[in-house]
Amino acid sequence: MNNELVIGHETIRLGETKYFSLKVSESALGTSISMPIKVIRSKKPGPVVLVLAGIHGDEMNGVGIVRDLMLNPPKLKKGTLICMPVVNVFAFEANSRYLPDRRDLNRCFPGRKDGTLGARLAHFISNEIVRKCDYVIDLHTAAFTRTNSPQIRVDYRNKKAAELAKAFNPVLILDTKGESTTLRAWATKNGIPTITYEAGEPNRFEPDAIKFGLRGIKNVLKTFDMLTGEAIKPEFQIVVKKTTWLRTNKAGILELKVKSGDLVPKGGIIATCISFSSSDETSIKAKCNGIVVGLVVRPTIKPGEPVCNFAELSTSQFMGIYKRYAPSSKNEK
Repeated sequence: MNNELVIGHETIRLGETKYFSLKVSESALGTSISMPIKVIRSKKPGPVVLVLAGIHGDEMNGVGIVRDLMLNPPKLKKGTLICMPVVNVFAFEANSRYLPDRRDLNRCFPGRKDGTLGARLAHFISNEIVRKCDYVIDLHTAAFTRTNSPQIRVDYRNKKAAELAKAFNPVLILDTKGESTTLRAWATKNGIPTITYEAGEPNRFEPDAIKFGLRGIKNVLKTFDMLTGEAIKPEFQIVVKKTTWLRTNKAGILELKVKSGDLVPKGGIIATCISFSSSDETSIKAKCNGIVVGLVVRPTIKPGEPVCNFAELSTSQFMGIYKRYAPSSKNEK
């Protein structure tokens, strides 16, 4: 590991901490569009870990996590921590998930120097920052009208990425390759193990989602011997390879009976759809034992729309956890 790390116009040496802005583009008026970044380096060489948020401009929980890391920087024993709170500055300023041309930045990697706005931004991030890192933690929330249980998404076929996911110590791990043009898939394929932390819903700071994210990042730093202390392990951990969206066959008012992260037995009620014009109601039930990965939070629903992202668990896996940790709940048969 070299003593000097060069990012954009800045050189950060071992033992230094620097906060600066990187010019990534220009506004229509020709003013600079810059991305904030903070680099924290120990005096001792070690892994370079990048934590970034705001690839989607309306995903605030990740912004809150990185902001906390920047304001309360960990005292590293070794290595480097790179903090990027807002990657998609265009979308963040517009309070939008997408770039001004409606493209999704997380479908633009690795980008092109002479491509679209998203391709150029992705190219800059890929080459100026990501390629200089050993590990990447990418922070996200669910999309509009949805919420996600705190979870890590990782391609388990990559041994180092799997190790990174386990070091985070989450309750829920989704073993998924991801689309090839996402930051996670591209970086992992190119030798930079990357995981995605998903938690909560957009357009808000949610204390629990932020707390779990901070704890996971510090767990990683502790596991890699970059930070003193013991990693905090979850009460249990579930690894799933597939999730399914449960959908309603009726229209009306949606009344959820579960929360994200709940364990639900086969036949347990996920939600009830209540008619606008009568007292008729229809229950949406779990077809197998499983865990709630994500939910729709909008209270109205139409036939065919998704209600719950659900992961099936084996009977032994489910019962071992359910008997010990799940309280008696209203969503049982």
